[in-house]
Amino acid sequence: MKLPSTDWPALIVKHERPLIPEHRTMRLTLILLLIVTFIAPAFNQAAAQTMAAMDISFKVGEAERRAILVNEAPAGEIRPVVIVLHGGNGSAETQRLRTGFDDVARSEGFTVVYAEGTQWAPRQHAWNTGYLLRKQVGGADDIAYLDKLIDLLISQHRADPARIYMTGGSNGAMMTLVYATQRPQRLAAVAPIVGAMFSFDSRPIVPLPILFINGGLDNEVPIEGGLSRNELVSRNQAAAYKSLEETVSFWVAANGSKSVPVVEQLGTVTTRVFSAGPAGAETVVVVDSAGGHGWPGSKSNRQENTPIQAFKGADRVWTFFKGKQRVPVPSHSVIGANESKGMSVPHNAMPVASKIPSEQSNRARASAPGIDANQDGMISRAEWLAAGFREQGFAIMDSDRNGNLSPQELKQGRTRLEDRRTQPVGKGSN
Repeated sequence: MKLPSTDWPALIVKHERPLIPEHRTMRLTLILLLIVTFIAPAFNQAAAQTMAAMDISFKVGEAERRAILVNEAPAGEIRPVVIVLHGGNGSAETQRLRTGFDDVARSEGFTVVYAEGTQWAPRQHAWNTGYLLRKQVGGADDIAYLDKLIDLLISQHRADPARIYMTGGSNGAMMTLVYATQRPQRLAAVAPIVGAMFSFDSRPIVPLPILFINGGLDNEVPIEGGLSRNELVSRNQAAAYKSLEETVSFWVAANGSKSVPVVEQLGTVTTRVFSAGPAGAETVVVVDSAGGHGWPGSKSNRQENTPIQAFKGADRVWTFFKGKQRVPVPSHSVIGANESKGMSVPHNAMPVASKIPSEQSNRARASAPGIDANQDGMISRAEWLAAGFREQGFAIMDSDRNGNLSPQELKQGRTRLEDRRTQPVGKGSN
């Protein structure tokens, strides 16, 4: 840090004769004290940004993947978790520095996890949404990555399963939207920032509170949709962006939100709140007419595309997330015909129960004679959880909600697994 030049004349004693060694020592000590006084806050700020973090590493298929976790809950407690996804040329580290979520996590008492996509260039990573950077990261299984990350957070890092949230910027917002349509039952709320959808083919099976934040001057992901006006992006774009208004209409319908919003105008920022209807969820849309592309409150990478400066993204996102909890999966939303796919559940719902054969081979406790501990011909909820399977998987299969999985339900799950082999669950469809 550069020291203010005006401070020096008043603080350094002038001498008319050469300094004796004692004087030189005193002067050197004074200078060092001044330097420490000025730069200590900077060091403290840097230390605060890097303390209490850990690296999470795990495999997804044959790929080595990672994430950075900050502010884990102490032993004996559980905490809400915000999963943050970087943009198409970022990393977990850069998103951590850019968003400022560390400070909010500490002050509000939640865990923040910076997820990381697949590397496609030195120090640059991206997410496989199915329509962007397909040559670079099209083979990545990012749905499976996020599934496994959430499992690890719950089982090993004291995450509250009912309060897991996801947000991301740009390409990270696009991946957030992909995951939100395919795994809404795993999340309590989402907040895509300066992102867009490519397709409305997958519809969430349960309502999910969602906050959109976009800039009216964004030329990378224009709110009117179409191709990016950044040539590098548009060359790697396999489909046009859906417009913000089309996307909002999609989510208002999927969430069962009220069709007429409450509108608030504050300077250049317009906020529309489509409140939740009966058994639905709210859809909130924030547009800053003066904002460009990038994380709100961060510095601009290019002069002609300054991010939203009217508020800080981490603050706005957490205000939206705070207090929201995951809604249990209702049976009528999960069990029902899906004629286009010939399955008994929507194709974007993962039939976790059908994974019993493969998971048994890796879990001694779930091996033959199986997890049917009382040999009654059905798998109870307690038996299911004791074997290490996921609660949400049980809910998907338990069609009549009697607390048991019948042999027929398990058979249907295995059949769906066979049907899905031609279209793997783990690949994004947006």
